[in-house]
Amino acid sequence: MLHCKQFIALGLVLGTIWLSGCDDSHARSAPARSSSASAQGTAPSAARHPSRDSVLATYSNPTYGVSFRYPRNYLLEEEIEPDDSSTLWTQQELEAEQPGSVLVASVVVPDDVYPNSTFASGHLQLAVNSSVTEETCRSFVESANSGWPAAGGTTFLSGIAMQWSERHSVSAGNAYINRDYTGFSNGTCYEFFLEVASTAALNSDGPSSRADIVKVRRPLEKTVSSLELRASAALPHAN
Repeated sequence: MLHCKQFIALGLVLGTIWLSGCDDSHARSAPARSSSASAQGTAPSAARHPSRDSVLATYSNPTYGVSFRYPRNYLLEEEIEPDDSSTLWTQQELEAEQPGSVLVASVVVPDDVYPNSTFASGHLQLAVNSSVTEETCRSFVESANSGWPAAGGTTFLSGIAMQWSERHSVSAGNAYINRDYTGFSNGTCYEFFLEVASTAALNSDGPSSRADIVKVRRPLEKTVSSLELRASAALPHAN
């Protein structure tokens, strides 16, 4: 009987030792899996796509309290030199047409943006006038340059109602689409002049595809819609 009890006790001791060895083995193997999980957790994530704003530049003019975003690869001009071949407004021409108006900035589409197409030109100009009434400001869009009306309406930019009018015309072998915007806020008239042009027809020695005018115009329309107005002091008048 004593031998039997000793045998049972010895078996219990050996079982305990064996179980202890299994626990140690399990404990030693655990860090290896933990390290693997850690390595997976710290693996570099996929690169993020650049922000949409990275392809845009911002123009800001604190003197006139205006800012807008435009494609970074477009040209930004604050002064336009007279050029008989250009349809861009100059300060002198705008002042003669609308006394008191100041040409603030012009965004010009470079010639090489739409290669091998009938694209001829594209631009957007911003002007302000603090010497006219709201009624006179609204009349600017109605008395725009020659052409046949195509569309019109009202859009809201930076909290103000902007009336717009679109015209189509043909001149010197080019087809033009012009869209003018006018809005009045805090005693100041704000205007945008948008224009895109394409050559009339394809030929064997010319461009290989027609320019998509809607596509050409879209970035300029988005520039208009990005307009932001800020409170400013009394605005200077044109010289």
